[in-house]
Amino acid sequence: MKLSQPIPVANRNLCIFAEKKLRMKRNNIYILLLILTTFICGCNKSNTFTIHGELTQVTSDTIYVIHDDPVSKLDTIYAEQGKFTYSFTVDTLHLLRLQTNSNTYIPIIADKPGTLNIIGEAASPRISGKGINTDYPVFLDTIAGINNRKQIEEKAEAFIQRHPQSYLTGYLIDMYFVQSAHPDYKKIQTLCNSVSGVVKDMHIINVILKRVPAENTKADYMNYFSCKDRQNKYISTSGTNKYTLVNFWASWDKKSIAVRDSLEKRLKKIDKKDLMILNVSLDGDSKAWLEVCKKDTEQWKETCDFKGWNNSMVLQNRISQLPSNILISQSREILATDVKENELITTIKNLIEKESEKK
Repeated sequence: MKLSQPIPVANRNLCIFAEKKLRMKRNNIYILLLILTTFICGCNKSNTFTIHGELTQVTSDTIYVIHDDPVSKLDTIYAEQGKFTYSFTVDTLHLLRLQTNSNTYIPIIADKPGTLNIIGEAASPRISGKGINTDYPVFLDTIAGINNRKQIEEKAEAFIQRHPQSYLTGYLIDMYFVQSAHPDYKKIQTLCNSVSGVVKDMHIINVILKRVPAENTKADYMNYFSCKDRQNKYISTSGTNKYTLVNFWASWDKKSIAVRDSLEKRLKKIDKKDLMILNVSLDGDSKAWLEVCKKDTEQWKETCDFKGWNNSMVLQNRISQLPSNILISQSREILATDVKENELITTIKNLIEKESEKK
């Protein structure tokens, strides 16, 4: 048997070098794969905040999501028998509220990804989940069983004073002190001043402070509101119309019907991009309301929640007589009140001229 020749030293060193190089290449591939896997896993990490809701006594399938911070926007949820799921991306602190058709809202504070469960009536829901949303259930426990508005306000004030750094305080000020038939603006100012600097930067606090009037003057901004037309569609005052005249009337008040009819005639002389008239009825009977309603158009809207003088817009704007109206801008700034029918065109023209001069 012929023995194989020994591998020359030079060739043997070359083989060893090639083997080391191959081993290093494999290690580099493993490291690269490890980095890539870590990166993919990091990308797949969820940064979603999800709200699961099961609300009772909700008469509409539409729930509005009002985002306050970091950006102000409106979203819509279509709930099926009060059940819904709503998700959004959380990359910073998010402050928002869920508002039902009855204008009751639930404040939500999302500071990191997670899940929140909301069950029960919108006015007193059971809320479970991780994070700083626990403040609201704690407050609800303090007012459980209390029906007296003044006592509830006292509890809200006490909670705000004890928790100046809680983002919930901004919503409590709005819910129990701003949305009142007779707001105490001095107290509202005091409560806003009592919260910490970070909370004071909340969008809702800024809106509240803009509405606090100087002594013996009316508020400058109308509260946020939501209402629907006869087709159950949401009516927006931030659409293409520059101005909205919110007109309060009722089928049982002849004078307010006369004013409403006169407004309709005046409206035809104003460009649709400039003005919309939103007719808020104080009727309690749907049949009586529908019988005297005008036809809805892009410029003319009819709405009624059948709560009469307990309508939230009536209470918030301290409407105490009919007819009454409030002229607002797209940002809900109050520009005039109780505009006479024959003065409407002149008022709108003057506002447009002032706007042109500013530009």
